[in-house]
Amino acid sequence: MNKELLLEWLKKTDVPLTTISKKTGISRRTIYNWIKGARIGDRLGNKIYSVYNDDITITKTRINMLGDTNVEAKYIINLQKEKIERLEHDLLKHKSTPIQETVWNQLDFDFESKIKLTFENFTISRTILSVTNIEIQSKILGYSISELENLYDIKVYHKHSQKHPVDQMLHTKTVKDIKQQMKSLPSLFESLKNMMGNHYIPQPLTYVHKNKSLINAIAYNKVNWKEKTVVSKVKFLLND
Repeated sequence: MNKELLLEWLKKTDVPLTTISKKTGISRRTIYNWIKGARIGDRLGNKIYSVYNDDITITKTRINMLGDTNVEAKYIINLQKEKIERLEHDLLKHKSTPIQETVWNQLDFDFESKIKLTFENFTISRTILSVTNIEIQSKILGYSISELENLYDIKVYHKHSQKHPVDQMLHTKTVKDIKQQMKSLPSLFESLKNMMGNHYIPQPLTYVHKNKSLINAIAYNKVNWKEKTVVSKVKFLLND
């Protein structure tokens, strides 16, 4: 076992520490302490190798390639691409195994929002009815609580959904993807308005931190066709 390589992988991997902990049986605190400089024991270190050997080996290859700052910059860009690919892979997996109400109730999430949609003359209007855990969002995204409250503009009716201020903290690709999905909503709501139960739709998100860095997340959306409401449980994809 190469402890230096293992430590390098832990510092740079996109896999959340919580996931590594669950798959290896090693506490999240122990893994976090390793990253901060604590000694890695052979037995526990080998546990991680047994589960993530392929990923760690790829990291070794990349480290060997880093000969100058240009290559390192390309390496960082590739990490971002892989993060997006991982997110898209997770999305496809969830689409192939749609969640049900029991799974919805057990979802791990950082905050929840509820949105009311209205349709008039092919125009989609949006009202954010509620948002939870703004303090957590403030810590992760760098905005103050008052800034977030202004962006969410809770319980304020916005006739043109695409002009809602909350989109200012979403990456342009995310806004474009959501806009594309919303185009089909009026006809869907009309045809399914009498449908009993809910429909669950996962959606990848990329937020723009106040310092302009990107924060990836995934939203699990519960659509109530009759009430024209969407409840979203959002989980930030962080390393620690």
